[in-house]
Amino acid sequence: MGHHGPTAETIDRGQIFIKKGSIWSRLPLIGAVMAVVGLVAAIAIYSGNKSSLHAAEGAYEQAWHNVQGAAGADAKATFEHHLAHEKAMHEALDQKLKASADARAVWETAVKSKGTDSESAEIAFVESSAAVVTARDELAHAMHEAKHGRMELAEAVGGEAGEAYIAAQKQLHLAEASTNQFWFSYLTAFMTFLALGLGGLFFVIIQHLVRAGWSIVVRRIAENMMLSLPFLALLSLPIVFLPEAQHALFHWTHPEAVISDVMLASKEGYLNLGFFQTRMVLYILAWSGLAYFFYSQSTGQDKATGEAITNASVRMRWWAPIALVMFAISLTFCAFDLLMSLDPHWFSTMFGVYYFAGCALTTHAFIALIVILLHRSNYLRGVVTRQHYHDLGKYMFGFTVFWTYIGFSQYFLIWYSNIPEETGWFLYRQQDDFIYVCYLLVIGRFLVPFFYMMNGQTKRFAKTMLPAAIWIVCFQVVDMFFLVQPVMAHNYAHETGSHHMELVIGMVDYLTVLGVGGVFLAVFGWGLNRSALVPTKDPRLTESLQFVNIG
Repeated sequence: MGHHGPTAETIDRGQIFIKKGSIWSRLPLIGAVMAVVGLVAAIAIYSGNKSSLHAAEGAYEQAWHNVQGAAGADAKATFEHHLAHEKAMHEALDQKLKASADARAVWETAVKSKGTDSESAEIAFVESSAAVVTARDELAHAMHEAKHGRMELAEAVGGEAGEAYIAAQKQLHLAEASTNQFWFSYLTAFMTFLALGLGGLFFVIIQHLVRAGWSIVVRRIAENMMLSLPFLALLSLPIVFLPEAQHALFHWTHPEAVISDVMLASKEGYLNLGFFQTRMVLYILAWSGLAYFFYSQSTGQDKATGEAITNASVRMRWWAPIALVMFAISLTFCAFDLLMSLDPHWFSTMFGVYYFAGCALTTHAFIALIVILLHRSNYLRGVVTRQHYHDLGKYMFGFTVFWTYIGFSQYFLIWYSNIPEETGWFLYRQQDDFIYVCYLLVIGRFLVPFFYMMNGQTKRFAKTMLPAAIWIVCFQVVDMFFLVQPVMAHNYAHETGSHHMELVIGMVDYLTVLGVGGVFLAVFGWGLNRSALVPTKDPRLTESLQFVNIG
């Protein structure tokens, strides 16, 4: 800063506007084709699996009917006893829930009236609450017995009918898993590209908040990234509102699971569909509103004159701290809702920060990647320099360390405390096939980029920054896979009684990444073509053009 160099007035406009006929001008079309091909093909696979599931359900019901017809009187009596016991436990729980509610009302009345019997009323309420917990455990045990009573009856029948039932049950579990796979793959892809959209929003907010000068020449790329948020919000609607998606992904949406599980019942005030959908709508509105505000202000500034130019900068700077608070709260709770609640027994107050760290890391890598590719297409030359590369590289290195710090801290604290409800989440990710994903994540998202980016010269040159940027962006997919997919494998192993968690990567995984990524790319490409690649009338653009990195 302070030396001769390019200025906002002398900048070559051919460097900051996408030319018609270039590959960049076709980016929206390329993204749209990717989106259509990926999502249509994935939905076609899902539809086929759904048809197979209906057939498997029909075969299962027929096989069960045959078992009942072939079962002896004693075996039938045992099974009916299981069913009667389950029904009795349901009734007992309902009675204890009512008794607990009545005891609570008596206690609250006694406290309000300051009666002398408030202490005894409190004891009665505590005892009734404990009875509810016991009743839930007994119901869970009874439901387990009734569920496995079918298999016991089939084994008692034996012969062709029994074997056909066992085979039909296995086929049903497999068909359910194949159908559910679409939603787990879809969620993995969605959270991957949502990280880029949210990361772009964070980058824009933080640059305005701290009045950063160096980043102005790359800020428009982040603005185009956050422009994808309203469109990604549309892709979240199936997850939020379709019962099929909800039941496939979220165990807490099953009423029979909640009523028999003390942990889920205690979280029902938060983990219920109405509140979940309300929260998701609020997140979507917040992100879309913030993205629209900052994007419209920035691009509007390009066309403004006089005091309107300064006023736009002041408005964006004034709203930045408010936007940051909204962003932090919404991102944290969204990570809780869409990722952490996949395993509703598990909880970590650090989880939102973990997801944020991945968003920030991937965003700086993606910005670097786009700048390098634009340079190779003869854009932004003399606008984004090695000085800016160096800062982007430092953020890539810094957030690699930050992501590792948060991830390890979360793991270390939970594993050391050794609380079963907390350690289980890590335990089944360290078993069987998924242990290799753990190794891949540790090596690929920490060790490799950490040592590669440690050298200062690596951060200054496009040829050394490019592989690091691609590597980091790709490992966001691995990270989301690690958060989402083991839940499905664990559920399948639990349902089938298997002792092995199998890692399955199918065509639907690739297609959903292609489809959701295509939506992101189409919107991002549209933004690149719609306006200049830099905020042309930002009052501090000259400062950014002449930026010298002293670090």
